[in-house]
Amino acid sequence: MTIKRFLIVIIITILSCESEKTDIIFQDVSYYIQKDYQKDIEILKKINIYLSQTTSNDISEVNSLINEYFNYIESLQENCLGEKNPFFEPGRRSDVSKKGKEFLQESSLFLKRLNSLTNNGIKERVDLLFNVDDIKYDDEWFIVYIDFYFRGVDCEDFKLLLDYRKRDLLIIQNQILYDNHIRNMSFKQEN
Repeated sequence: MTIKRFLIVIIITILSCESEKTDIIFQDVSYYIQKDYQKDIEILKKINIYLSQTTSNDISEVNSLINEYFNYIESLQENCLGEKNPFFEPGRRSDVSKKGKEFLQESSLFLKRLNSLTNNGIKERVDLLFNVDDIKYDDEWFIVYIDFYFRGVDCEDFKLLLDYRKRDLLIIQNQILYDNHIRNMSFKQEN
């Protein structure tokens, strides 16, 4: 009888250690991914500062638009405190908060304005990375964007998802500035 109890205690101990080990590994991996994204963001900011020193009105407007949206995303990250996800009302399953609705509105407006300033070659990529529209298959089957990406996400993961968005934003900005720089260089060589 004592051997059975001993084995049960050992099995429970092993299982509890495994779940703790998995959680520690997940936290460790999340930390390093976030650290890499932070490093990428800093590098891309430096590149964009260099490339943005242009006189083109369109490029200045694109830079201003992207920088505003970047700062908006950073402000959202600051709103996430503890376990409270700012995109959803606390304790209510179906209600998107004011901040969540604002994020969808700001993101849609940003996408519309950016697409009006960019060429067709980059619009598809911009839409792919920044579109916040719900995915609709038909009237009965659809996926709500904000629910799919942000519902049930704690603050640490929320901030990481917004870091991904900031990184993508800087990559797009870099691509637009680089394309403009190359276009200007080839134009100067032709003349």
